[in-house]
Amino acid sequence: MIKINKDIGKIPVSFTTAFYKRALRQFNDGYFGEIIALMEQSEIDSHTAGCLMGRTAGFKSDWKLTESGESRGEKDIYNFIFQTLSNLNLREIFDDIFDAKLKKFSVIQLNWNIAGGKHIVESTSKINQRYFRISDDRIKIHIENNGKEIPPFAALEVLYKRTPILLSVLRDYILKEYGLQNWLSFIETFGEAFIIGKYPPGVDSQFRDEMEEGINALAASARGIFPQGSELEIIESKRSTSDHEKFISNCDRGISISLLGHANAVENSNGMQVGQNLSAYQVKREIAISDIYFIEENVNRLIKMLVDRNFSTLVYPKFSIDKSKPIDTAEYLAILKQAYEQGYKIHPDEYAKLGLYKYPDQSALIKGRNN
Repeated sequence: MIKINKDIGKIPVSFTTAFYKRALRQFNDGYFGEIIALMEQSEIDSHTAGCLMGRTAGFKSDWKLTESGESRGEKDIYNFIFQTLSNLNLREIFDDIFDAKLKKFSVIQLNWNIAGGKHIVESTSKINQRYFRISDDRIKIHIENNGKEIPPFAALEVLYKRTPILLSVLRDYILKEYGLQNWLSFIETFGEAFIIGKYPPGVDSQFRDEMEEGINALAASARGIFPQGSELEIIESKRSTSDHEKFISNCDRGISISLLGHANAVENSNGMQVGQNLSAYQVKREIAISDIYFIEENVNRLIKMLVDRNFSTLVYPKFSIDKSKPIDTAEYLAILKQAYEQGYKIHPDEYAKLGLYKYPDQSALIKGRNN
């Protein structure tokens, strides 16, 4: 177990220039508390969260383990590693490894046990980055002003040697938060548009009540009625919302580019209805492949730890994630339709690839059979 300094606790954030600059300065010195707090806040943003889901979907693919050789000992190692990985929540481990790309590093605690005379990792748990710091390119436990090394085999330490992705996202997210705060300040200062009704002098109370009712209806739903002879005037504040909305859209576009490699999540998702294609939030394929290689590298480091702790060998099974291009359902069905119209038999397995159930006695489709 890794003993952390729980006194660090949650760190309150402030969306001010001074706070961001201080957090960035501490980040450059290897202390991550405040910058991590900002990053975590940015992940709550609905647009950022949507882009993150699209990004992580890029590596949620099938995986396989390849034997290192044909000898009995190598097969035993393969079976041990395969069984261990199969008992772990690999999808969660993928996310925890990828978190290092987002925030510079990730510390995944390994919870060991003994089964069948071997040391196994029966579960993992990611520890928040705020409890660590980086010194001399090593992740160290943050205890006051000193850093302590993480004990051997206690955790899978994942260090991303480039600029963390959420640092780029923070720039646009904080601008959006500044903009939102400034916009609220503008509303508080200048107020919202309001409606004034004017009625002739000497009218009775019923006329005034009907007019007030009409104004309330108009303010609530843009629909209302007024007594004949009344006059309506709408007083607007000095600025419309269009510039602010454009500013927010530009910030979201920057977030999309940082996380997905394109701005389609902003440009193509307006008015999206439930059940529509979410391709706008798909990550650029080159980025997804890069993420897969990063995850593979670190899962293979975990495999090395497992083998080194239980066997005397320098050969290891190889872990890999499927890198084939995801099937585009619409394109795939169009190809099958065209083939069918040209007289080809369509095997049921082709539709099974899309998740459709195939009955054991189902035969291939032949053009004209059921016409």
